[in-house]
Amino acid sequence: MQRRLGACLVLLGACSESGGSEPEIEDARVRDAAPDATRADASVDAAIAIDGLTLRTDVEAIERADQALPGVFIPPYVSCEAPKDGKPGLGANGEVCTNVAISGSTEPGRKFADYASCDVVMTQRPFWSVPPWAESKPDDPRLSDQPYLDELAWVTSQIEATGCVCCHDSKVLGKQAGEWDIRLGPLWLDSLSDTGLALFAGLADSSVLGAYPPAENYGFNREITGIPSDDSARMQKFMLAELTRRGISEDEARAVPPFGGPIYANRVAVPTECGPGEGVAPDGRIVWNAAAARYVYVMRADSENPGVPPNLDLPEGTLFRLD
Repeated sequence: MQRRLGACLVLLGACSESGGSEPEIEDARVRDAAPDATRADASVDAAIAIDGLTLRTDVEAIERADQALPGVFIPPYVSCEAPKDGKPGLGANGEVCTNVAISGSTEPGRKFADYASCDVVMTQRPFWSVPPWAESKPDDPRLSDQPYLDELAWVTSQIEATGCVCCHDSKVLGKQAGEWDIRLGPLWLDSLSDTGLALFAGLADSSVLGAYPPAENYGFNREITGIPSDDSARMQKFMLAELTRRGISEDEARAVPPFGGPIYANRVAVPTECGPGEGVAPDGRIVWNAAAARYVYVMRADSENPGVPPNLDLPEGTLFRLD
């Protein structure tokens, strides 16, 4: 639900990120998005006074799902751990640092699930098991095409380094994945729907789902292909060839509606007027009729709607936000 409160945009939901009234206030959350950085301190000993209201920023960040109440969105953070294979990582003191987010990645050649909590990632998106879109056939000629199998194995290794495994690797999940599953044999790509393939190829718009800048995500880019890759040209070439194999034209793939469901709907929705008794009171209080709020922003009237982290949750024109 969205409502325009004067210059305010209120997004109502289940848990909370909220805001107030000073222009261009810095986001109070500790956010160190560089995966090769040293681990950020879990808290900051500071307080900001605004019109007599003290906003404390010394709250310890939650980095485990069992520390949070049910339904709470745990914001992305950077986790740095000792390498599991003994080979030095790219972080300080040889650690492997990973963006713990559904759009995050660990170092190429390593496995995301070894260095990040999928339990945390699963708080950032709804998940439900879905049977594969299709199953491969035992007599498929691609099983004798070693160059094809080698390339698909590379695609698999790219996915293993990303947060995608939290929903699409049945070995990590311990149960059926969400439609496509990288554990469904050497031709697991058959489990991906045609619309999903359009996303993978970067022809269907999935930008509303968020993306890290490649420089902060080990080169993994999600703005060219929908599936993150540190070699977007190679990934897109493979996925375009798969579209051709399935008899799907690029025009048909581009015609797939934008992905994101309610996230996309919220992103493009036009805010409405406040309801009775709602709005910004003369003393600066923001009043709305809801039992709970997932996100509350105070924004300039001409701002874009806020979206998901890491790159859409603080759009230009955000005046005030609290986490």
